[in-house]
Amino acid sequence: MIRPLERPATASSRRLARDTRRGATIPASQADSPSNKAASPGSQGGYTGPQGGYLGPQGGYPGQYGYGPAAGPSNNPLAVGALIASLCGLLPFIGLFGAIAGVVMGVIARRQIRYSNGMQGGDGLAIAGIVIGAVLIIFAIFVILVIVGVVSHTNS
Repeated sequence: MIRPLERPATASSRRLARDTRRGATIPASQADSPSNKAASPGSQGGYTGPQGGYLGPQGGYPGQYGYGPAAGPSNNPLAVGALIASLCGLLPFIGLFGAIAGVVMGVIARRQIRYSNGMQGGDGLAIAGIVIGAVLIIFAIFVILVIVGVVSHTNS
C-alpha cells in the first residue's frame, strides 16, 4: 500500500536497503550528489543507485555476493611443458631430446613453484615430467648400450 507522502520503492532504493543491511556504504563520490541522498519520511528525494546500470557480479559495494577469486593457484606453464616434453620422449626419433627437455623443464618448474609462495601449482606435473623423462633417458641409454654390444659382437 502506498501512502500519499511516500514515494513507491524503486529497484535502486531496494538495492540501497539491501546493501546497508549487509554493511555496505555509499561511495563518497556518489554520497554528496543530491539525487543519491536517502529520503527522509516526508521528502520526495531518494537514493537512485549508481549511475550506469548493473555493475555485474563482481562490481558494486563491499559485501555483495559474486563469483570471487579463482578456485586455486594456476599451474606453472613449465610444469605442463615438462610433462608434455617427457611424453614426447615416447615418440621415435625425438625421444631422447624430449625426455632431456622434460627433466630440465621439470626441475626449473619445481624451483619456480617452490619460490612462488603458493601462487603457482603444478608440482605434481613437474614431478611426473621429471620421473617419466628420467625413466625414458635410462631406457634410451640401455637401448644404446644393447645396440653397441650387438654391433660390436657381430663385427668380431
